[in-house]
Amino acid sequence: MSRALNSYRRLGMLDTSHRRITITDLARLERMA
Repeated sequence: MSRALNSYRRLGMLDTSHRRITITDLARLERMA
């Protein structure tokens, strides 16, 4: 459980910190597609 929680927390932090980047990348991918 501890490992899963740690990994989940890390992913959450990365997602929140790079949320704008992910959104912009998704938008670009949609436009390209």
